[in-house]
Amino acid sequence: MNGWSSKRNRWKMIKNTGHEQVTKCKTINGGHQTQGVVKINIDAAIPTKSAGAGLGMIARDSYGNIVQARGIRKYSRSGAELEEADALRQGLLMAREAGWRRIEMQTDCKAAIETIYKIGLVETPIGTIMDDIRLLSDMFQDCTFSFVYRDGNRCAHKMAQFVTKLVSKVIWKQSFPLWLKESIQEDNRTNVLLCN
Repeated sequence: MNGWSSKRNRWKMIKNTGHEQVTKCKTINGGHQTQGVVKINIDAAIPTKSAGAGLGMIARDSYGNIVQARGIRKYSRSGAELEEADALRQGLLMAREAGWRRIEMQTDCKAAIETIYKIGLVETPIGTIMDDIRLLSDMFQDCTFSFVYRDGNRCAHKMAQFVTKLVSKVIWKQSFPLWLKESIQEDNRTNVLLCN
């Protein structure tokens, strides 16, 4: 029995307005963005006409403003759930590098969220990634994992698709392309509609 199995009872599923959250002990205020919490939307794109995959991570402050965008081009690919899990791991690494203490991770892959608290996957590729996710999430004061519908995750999806056309990763921290700003505004409008 690994160290995580004793901790898994600290995780619970919470259903609320348009979102489902898996959280460690502390819950974020009913799905609404809380002051001081950085929301990180993640997604993976697996193109049909080329090899590899793209991972997109978009971080927003509590006012909905983009604070960082990151895309990672992968030259190998696995199934959608494994790529989504890898995007979650990369989003947590981005948050740790930035020094954020309170985060909410959002993805449109419900299976990846549900796998976070499953035990007995350590010997599988996704089990290794999930173990990393659990270890990384313990480094934050608050860390919440939420399922959101694709309509509330468009920006991360567009970033993941964009990066599949590149040869390496891209990181934006201060200046963001117009298509990304417009996409985040669409996500913000959608999330307001879902939460009200």
